[in-house]
Amino acid sequence: MKNVVLYSFFTLCTFHFSFSQCDSNTVYDGTAVPEGVDINDGEIHQIAYGIEAGEYVFINGLNSTDTYQFKSNRTDSNNPNTDYITIYNGASQLIANQTSPLTKSPIGTSTIEIHVNLNSSCDTDIDFHTLTIQNITAATCNMPDAPGGVTYKSNIRIDFYWSAPALSNPESYDWRVTLKDDLPDNYVVSGVSTTLEVSTGDVLIPENTYWIYVRSSCFGNEKSEWFRFPTDYKMNNGAPPENDFCEGAISVVQDINTLSIGEAVVISGDLSGGAGSNVYAENCNEKTGNSRDDVWYSFIAQTSDIRINLSPTFDGVLTLYSGECNALSYISCSDDPNTSLADEEIVMLNGLTVGDVYCVRVYYLGTTTPVNPIFNLRIWSSSVATDNDMDGYVNHPNVDCDDTNPAINIGATEISNNGVDDNCDGQTDETLGLIDLDADSIEISPNPFHSRIFIRLTDSMEKKIDITVFDVSGRLILKSVKSSSNKIIEINNLEVLPQGIYFIKLSLKLNKGNKISIRRLVKM
Repeated sequence: MKNVVLYSFFTLCTFHFSFSQCDSNTVYDGTAVPEGVDINDGEIHQIAYGIEAGEYVFINGLNSTDTYQFKSNRTDSNNPNTDYITIYNGASQLIANQTSPLTKSPIGTSTIEIHVNLNSSCDTDIDFHTLTIQNITAATCNMPDAPGGVTYKSNIRIDFYWSAPALSNPESYDWRVTLKDDLPDNYVVSGVSTTLEVSTGDVLIPENTYWIYVRSSCFGNEKSEWFRFPTDYKMNNGAPPENDFCEGAISVVQDINTLSIGEAVVISGDLSGGAGSNVYAENCNEKTGNSRDDVWYSFIAQTSDIRINLSPTFDGVLTLYSGECNALSYISCSDDPNTSLADEEIVMLNGLTVGDVYCVRVYYLGTTTPVNPIFNLRIWSSSVATDNDMDGYVNHPNVDCDDTNPAINIGATEISNNGVDDNCDGQTDETLGLIDLDADSIEISPNPFHSRIFIRLTDSMEKKIDITVFDVSGRLILKSVKSSSNKIIEINNLEVLPQGIYFIKLSLKLNKGNKISIRRLVKM
């Protein structure tokens, strides 16, 4: 027994001694240094494209008396990581180790092993990382740096960014997008930018796979080497869904008086086509994913308790928010696999305010949309709730303002000229032809519109405004409550609407009381 105790103590001490000397067992199986690259020319050079944390790579041909700098980062805008680098010489002796960047002066050897890990605990992952080497002794006009990544990718457009080099000040940057495996000169689209983020515009082809290159342009038109993003970017096969952003969230109804999940209504969803996100991924159960492919739903709380079940075919993340899209408040998330169903996510919560709007978003934990991106969502409660007219809406003034009539509730379509507040918005709409009460207080542009409109308000108006859009038949198209930012409200993702005539109703709370303004819009 004593021998066992002594052996365990020795093991623990040995582990502590080598804690930060990460020694990976998996060798990088690609090309370490791209063909034609001179790692001693002073440029920042990418090496070991797409190396993973937990791998190591051999590099030869260094000048032993020169100073070198090494950087490694995870290339994911929503889940970045500054990596931990460990370097051994050709005799497997440790010569340097620290969090990126690592500078060794002089390097003292011509052959090294570079080990990449997430942190000094030597943690690993299976994501793409950008590893660079630079001979600082010979540095001039340096290549753009990591981290870099993609912030928006649809079926026809990519928005991407990069980092400025640390040791030079480029006047601008050249960027090019090519088909996969092509060199920068054989580009599909290109440009010059003085900023660190650009967009290709709507010029790419659905389902094609592309590479992205960027280089620095310095004083005297001196050019750096091309920095290639380590990931392949396959375009989506269809346009972004209407609920790609919070502002286009699909309104769903919370189930009430539901005894079990088997009785809850299934909301079928799909991440395919997800292009971008304006809400960063949260750290959920000690993991932070990439929310670029997220989709959004909204619901009105009908009970103070809620249960939300996500059953995806992928490693999904489920998040619940309160508030409006431009001022969301995070409430809860789930990325904790259930033992009976590996990918199921569940949020159970109390303390919701009946009648308030809440938002739910779903996205894939990984960096690229999964091959099978479908899921089922259920939003329900087993609590007893009063629903006298059995229309699925609880008896509450902000939800069902007449619980004796199943045709009247928050989800109903307002019927013109009936003298009834059908949709419980506090207004009785007699006609879509109401006189504009505040023509000088509101400006809506552009009109005609295509994908978005801007509503400009005066100082006399409070910040919240109820917005409803109808078609010419009076059918409800969009309903939302917005807050202005600098007296401007933006409504986007309208490109999905067919061309034609629409009416927008603005329910305003002015200093002198509530008023309504209705405008005619033309969709081109």
